[in-house]
Amino acid sequence: MKIKRRVTQCAVPSTGADIHLDVYRYPGTGPATGTVQLAHGIAGHGRLLSPFGLALMKHCFHVICPDLAGYGFSEGRRGDWTRPQSIANLQAALT
Repeated sequence: MKIKRRVTQCAVPSTGADIHLDVYRYPGTGPATGTVQLAHGIAGHGRLLSPFGLALMKHCFHVICPDLAGYGFSEGRRGDWTRPQSIANLQAALT
């Protein structure tokens, strides 16, 4: 439940499919230190990284946890990906 109160979900277009993002925005009054993107492995999804996202957010960072195409809440054929497509997904998540 703590995750649902802290995360903003959205989707962005990328190579092969729209990808889902979990975004943790630093809620403090001052500026964030920066933005960190956490990428899951070949058998996961971005929500698995939420403990790290929450911890980084508490330390003044914005955090983006994308679901690569074919994983988690993202579109795309399950488990069907290429390395260039994954790189394009990660780049799209930062724009």
